[in-house]
Amino acid sequence: CNIQQEYKSAFLYNLISRDVDFVCSMKDQQKQNIIHKCAMTGNLRLLQILALMLPFEKYGPLLNEKDGTHQYTPLHYACMDMNLQMVETLLLM
Repeated sequence: CNIQQEYKSAFLYNLISRDVDFVCSMKDQQKQNIIHKCAMTGNLRLLQILALMLPFEKYGPLLNEKDGTHQYTPLHYACMDMNLQMVETLLLM
């Protein structure tokens, strides 16, 4: 399981470092961006990687972007899940 996590982290690191614009423009059918997905799944590690690797001008707008389903921001999802670490990280970004 740890090897699988390391593989996923290495894959995401490579993807982020190769195509920042693609990563920041990705949206699913509900118009949720990558930061929405981090907040919804509790993936604090990916959120931290994004914050470290991307310039604020790239990820900053994603923090306040509302999805197409409920008009929720990533912070809404983190609060609904009562994920204090995620909420704190989103607020500090």
